[in-house]
Amino acid sequence: MHELGSIIKRERLRRGLSQAQLALRAGTDQSSLSRIESGREDVTWARLRAVLHSMGLEPELGLRPVEHGEDPAHVAMARRLQPSQRLEGGLNVAEFARDLREAAGSAKTRS
Repeated sequence: MHELGSIIKRERLRRGLSQAQLALRAGTDQSSLSRIESGREDVTWARLRAVLHSMGLEPELGLRPVEHGEDPAHVAMARRLQPSQRLEGGLNVAEFARDLREAAGSAKTRS
């Protein structure tokens, strides 16, 4: 969340606003805004929008593909498994893929 605080601070300074001025515009207090800017307080999406709107900005959420197409949560989960569990999972996937190929092959011969 520190990165969001840095963005808020940068935009506040760019507009020549003090923390107290921005806090008043955003409907919060200066000490809370200070904690957000320094990364000591988490900010919700609604609060982020309110602060940025008070400076005439609209936050935008974007997506980008994960490097190598891997799901980080899945990779982290797999790393917690024992090697034998990973092997069993891989064999199950291979068996499932074989069953799919066989089903596709038999569907082609019926049509």
